[in-house]
Amino acid sequence: MSVDAYRRDGILARALVNFVFFTGGFASVEGTVHQPRTFSVEQLVDIFNMKHVNTHPCRLNFSQLPEFNRAEFVRVMKVEKNGMDSLVQQLKTVLREKFKDSNECELDLDNDQYLKSMLEWSFTRITRFRELTEPQMMFLWMQPSLEQLQNTVNPNQKDSLHELVINISKLQDYNEESLKALISDITKKRDVKYNHFMKTLRLCLSGLKVGPGVIELMTVLGKDCVLRRLKRSLQLGENEVLQQKAR
Repeated sequence: MSVDAYRRDGILARALVNFVFFTGGFASVEGTVHQPRTFSVEQLVDIFNMKHVNTHPCRLNFSQLPEFNRAEFVRVMKVEKNGMDSLVQQLKTVLREKFKDSNECELDLDNDQYLKSMLEWSFTRITRFRELTEPQMMFLWMQPSLEQLQNTVNPNQKDSLHELVINISKLQDYNEESLKALISDITKKRDVKYNHFMKTLRLCLSGLKVGPGVIELMTVLGKDCVLRRLKRSLQLGENEVLQQKAR
């Protein structure tokens, strides 16, 4: 592969340089290969050790490259001045390319704050930007499809979902603790099985049967998005009931 191919694949320049440097054996920094971190070119020059250079053949362990890339994501995000802004712009480019031929993206791609929150949430889960547009992550940008939502809302859970929507709308402090308490109260009051209700919420919000924790998912998507998707699921459920009655 060419360097340009790695760039198109989402590998950051500093990550690639450090990967070649350390897995190629040009120096030894304790723990760097097993727990990758990235150094500047100036730092690499300082730690370069000629004693580690030899004529023996070397096979690079490419399974380490994604971890070097993840380490560089974290460094840019936390250390570089304006690093997060740079990552947000790169993510915008990836998303615009992904959705250039469709209107399926629910997100306003000029909403830098939302993109920033997505990066902060996902940086421990991804090693390159394109992973954020793979099927298991598409819930971040798209509503569940009609097919995914078919028969999602159990009639016995409909009133509980309605109550949840009303109460989320009133929440002043929208966070994990308040959401957990709210859902727990509603399921107990309406005698709805908590685990079953959470599975329904996951499907309504992401279309996934497995994935991030439901409370975490609700926090990541944000109040407005959660309300919009729950209302849509309820409306689709009501339409299904009407269609069944009309048959």
